[in-house]
Amino acid sequence: SDVERGNLRMSFKRKNPGNQSIRRQLTFYMGFFVVLPLCLALMLLNFYLQKVTTENKINNETNLLSQIRDNADQMIEVTNYATSMLMTNKNTLKNLRTLEQDGDSYEIYQAKRELSNDISNVESSVLNAVNGKVAILTKTGYVIGSYALSRTETDYEKEQWYQEVLKNGRKTTYSTGIGEIFQEMTKYDNVQKYLYMGREILDYSGKNLGVMLIRLSETNIWGKLAASMVTEEGGAIYILDRNNDILMEYNEKYQKQLKELREQETVKEISENEITTGNLKDDFYYMEGELENDSNKLVYLVPQEIFLKENRKILQRILEMLLLVIGFTVCTMLYFSRRIARPLVEVAQTLEKAPNGMAVLEEPRGSFQEMSKFVSCYNQAGKKIEELLEKVERESRLKEKAHYEMLMSQISPHFIFNTVNSIRIMAIK
Repeated sequence: SDVERGNLRMSFKRKNPGNQSIRRQLTFYMGFFVVLPLCLALMLLNFYLQKVTTENKINNETNLLSQIRDNADQMIEVTNYATSMLMTNKNTLKNLRTLEQDGDSYEIYQAKRELSNDISNVESSVLNAVNGKVAILTKTGYVIGSYALSRTETDYEKEQWYQEVLKNGRKTTYSTGIGEIFQEMTKYDNVQKYLYMGREILDYSGKNLGVMLIRLSETNIWGKLAASMVTEEGGAIYILDRNNDILMEYNEKYQKQLKELREQETVKEISENEITTGNLKDDFYYMEGELENDSNKLVYLVPQEIFLKENRKILQRILEMLLLVIGFTVCTMLYFSRRIARPLVEVAQTLEKAPNGMAVLEEPRGSFQEMSKFVSCYNQAGKKIEELLEKVERESRLKEKAHYEMLMSQISPHFIFNTVNSIRIMAIK
């Protein structure tokens, strides 16, 4: 009966409390074995791409900084070679000795003109390629350049850079203070836009005849490579001397981080031709390499958020892809789980509504091959069960009839005997 079937279903549920719907199980297994591995794979891919991108970025920036360093070394080497030729020229030394005399004689004027012409020839023939400028500061205070023949108004003898030049002799001395002399000559130049060098001019006996001053433009030192490293978003490049003082800079930002970099012990020890990298406290990334000449340092500073901008883009794209994949996968799971479970649910509902627990099933719309086979087998089994039930019912009726007839055959003789015997007794009485 319906009550018995209901009790049977309740008993089945109590015995199987952990059973879940096929749709829920399909969703769980697809999420666990499809979506989760896919998410993990994308996250691992993200970490790998970030690592590779960071390494490529570091290698690329290191190569750019190495090229800037090599370019600066080459320019300094060419400049030192040209100025050495000028400093050891006999005519230059003779004219400088002439300028040691006081007065405004024709010989002094002629010596200044010849020195100016020699400087102009060096600038146009050799230094023109590196946009270099040269000036000679004599012992008597004359500043002689390709377009300058005048006395300086600067009290240069008390300046530290001048004392360092005399101390270092022909060895190149780097100092931004030398820019005052060039600024006095041109009146308009920005001191921070150039690299300044000084060398003492000595005759063959070692006597001081003056100072050779050199100026190199940042345009040629930095070139186009610095523009690719330092953008409007951030970044800066510096050339520091052995005392970590700024000789030239590309972008004036990050003075605080540069000071922090100077204080680090590891920054003071750099192997030749090696570009060192590291991180600072304020989430800054730095690269540093030593120039070939006089242990000057080339330093590159950039905020990590700018340096790793490409990594953030990759992470953003992967997260967007991950969300799209998860959304698409979840929708797909729900659709297919519903499509797979719907035929089974329809069949189960049909069986529950059957009055005697048996029904002729129809194949649900949008069913799958296994479901069609199940419906066909179930209908065949139901048909056989009905035939068996009919056969059992016929056999049961035949058995009941035979039993009745057997009873009747047993009851009739006794009934006749009892009746006759009763009549006999009554007759006797």
